[in-house]
Amino acid sequence: MSTDKPGHTLREWQQAQLITHLIQDALDNREGEAGRVIEQDAWLGELWAAVEPEARRNTLMLAAWQARRASWTTADSLEEHYAVVLATCAARWEADHPGATWQTFRLTPHPSYSLTSSLAFDRDDNGLAWSAAVLLTAHAERTTEAGQ
Repeated sequence: MSTDKPGHTLREWQQAQLITHLIQDALDNREGEAGRVIEQDAWLGELWAAVEPEARRNTLMLAAWQARRASWTTADSLEEHYAVVLATCAARWEADHPGATWQTFRLTPHPSYSLTSSLAFDRDDNGLAWSAAVLLTAHAERTTEAGQ
């Protein structure tokens, strides 16, 4: 069950898709180096801060789902720690719920849903969620459909 307001769900989902696409493009332009995107693409970080918190949550959930099969070597920073935790939660969700889709992962309350909500709605430290989203997207599988 989603806490999204019914009239805003589509707009926030569209924002999440747009941000995900822009992060992927920025990563492509920076040879996949998440650190360079975080440091050098300030306009994208500003866009992240300007969108609805629900869109940020959806972006984090999508990135976690797409990064659920990634190999993580280390988590040296808090941003990396959150990215690893979210990707691991998505992998566990998939293992615990055979046939699960991105939509069920995104809309069902569970630990990663709570964590992404906490990060996305934190107006005082948008940079942490922004960095985690970029790191997750850098580790994400590129698929044609979010639900794969």
